[in-house]
Amino acid sequence: MFPGMLREAPKEPLSPKWRLVLRVVGFVGVCVLIAKCADLADMPENNRLA
Repeated sequence: MFPGMLREAPKEPLSPKWRLVLRVVGFVGVCVLIAKCADLADMPENNRLA
C-alpha cells in the first residue's frame, strides 16, 4: 500500500448545495450575457468585438 492511500480524503471547500447554487447562478448569468450581447456579434459592421 502507498502512504497516500491511508490519508483521509481532503474536505471539499464548498458543500454540494452551494456548488449547485453557484452553477445555477453562473448558468443564468451566462444566458443573460448572451441574450444582451448576442446582437453585437451578429452585426458584421460592428468591429468592436473583432
